[in-house]
Amino acid sequence: MGKHRFRWVVITSLLLGLLAWPAAAQMAEEGNVARVTFVKVKPGMAAQFEEAVKKHVELHRAKKDTWGYAAWQVISGPNNGDYGFGVFGRRWADFDNPPVPTAEEMADILANIAPYVESATPTFWLNLAKVSRPAPAPGEMEEVIWFRVRPGKSSDFEYAIGKFHEAIAKTNWPVHYEWWVLVNGGEQPTFVLTLPRANFASFAQPEKPFRKMLEEAFGATEAQKLYEGFAETLKGQSSEIIRNRPELGYSPGQ
Repeated sequence: MGKHRFRWVVITSLLLGLLAWPAAAQMAEEGNVARVTFVKVKPGMAAQFEEAVKKHVELHRAKKDTWGYAAWQVISGPNNGDYGFGVFGRRWADFDNPPVPTAEEMADILANIAPYVESATPTFWLNLAKVSRPAPAPGEMEEVIWFRVRPGKSSDFEYAIGKFHEAIAKTNWPVHYEWWVLVNGGEQPTFVLTLPRANFASFAQPEKPFRKMLEEAFGATEAQKLYEGFAETLKGQSSEIIRNRPELGYSPGQ
């Protein structure tokens, strides 16, 4: 490959990378960064893994961790049984100086937790607060919907979810949710919608379906355009249910 050809390939790759980086991710706000690690445990070792995770809390307690972290487990779909651990509400710079030094954290994890782990995938996300409607308190479970967006379609996707958010506020549709966008650690562009659920009964569709709510807010014609435009941005979509596991997490002062 000639020198000029190589340079063009490199430049093209960089541009495609920038296009795949969601627009929202380029506008990080204070305290909207999350670090989430997805963990797959070795077969038959869930009990040992959970005991090791509970003991790991002692390190955070000893260091007077002011961040804390949430824990959950997937209970439906192909990732059933996997665990998730998340630190939320941080700034990027915070990760340069965590309350538990990274070296100490990793030493404890490698010595006591890693023997039971098949794989661990760290990822970073941004919370899209302007199009979210968080619940006052976390539910026992959450419905998690993954949206894999076509390259170059992130802006159209974000426009659509912004209009959906506007319609929900306009009609006071009884639902809480949060939008997240992946910024590092996996296939991009990827967005995730999380909906807290108090129990399985709460998975029932609201009395007024989403499509009806959208038509009430914008009229049938505009609702149809939004629906079709949103669908055109998608490369794939999947869903799962997670159950919050606070006993495996840590809260400041615990």
